[in-house]
Amino acid sequence: MSNYSKPRRIVTRSGGILRGIFASTKYKTQIKWEGGIEKDAVAIFEFSHRISNVTSQPFKSTFMHVGKQTSRTPDFLIETDSEKIIVECKPIDWLDDPQMQNHMEIGEQHFESDGYRYFIVTDEMLRRGHALTNARLLLPYRMRHLQRRDETARIHYQLEELKKKFPEPNFSNSVSYLNSEVDVLVMMASGLLYFNFQVEIQDQTELFYAPTLENHDAASFLFG
Repeated sequence: MSNYSKPRRIVTRSGGILRGIFASTKYKTQIKWEGGIEKDAVAIFEFSHRISNVTSQPFKSTFMHVGKQTSRTPDFLIETDSEKIIVECKPIDWLDDPQMQNHMEIGEQHFESDGYRYFIVTDEMLRRGHALTNARLLLPYRMRHLQRRDETARIHYQLEELKKKFPEPNFSNSVSYLNSEVDVLVMMASGLLYFNFQVEIQDQTELFYAPTLENHDAASFLFG
């Protein structure tokens, strides 16, 4: 039997580990991160249409393993419409260490027995392809919930005009037709236009009005 309790605070003034807070527009909350891998993961999670919520260090789970008490505090709890995923962020080099492998295996057995899916995200996984670069590019263009209504309405009007003109637009012809690269980037950043997150955004990037491909999700590595 396991015990779930409140974890320690992440963001403090002490310690040599890089820490910070990510202001999420998608999840309408502040997500704390600890270390560069978690920081990169949060940026990518922001552009996942399958993730419904992200919680950093959601709880401390204390449990018995082979007669000894141990505990685990996950880096993130990811929620979708169909499952809850415990995500641990680790440098890929650490996974070759037998002690770390044993640590992860114990955590996996415990959390999966409690109904979670267990997933290890590595720095190599996050920085493969162009997903992270694209996420960083789009972060400043997200529509915010306190944004002026007339500006939000204008973006949606522009989207409807684009749909009338191009059933299958690309980045270049969308920018030319709307006469605004910013508007197109806002749509891409706000989940109004989708594209292959694993490919660098350029003139010929294909845009879609619905997420029809796996790679339209920036965090597709979680669901492949």
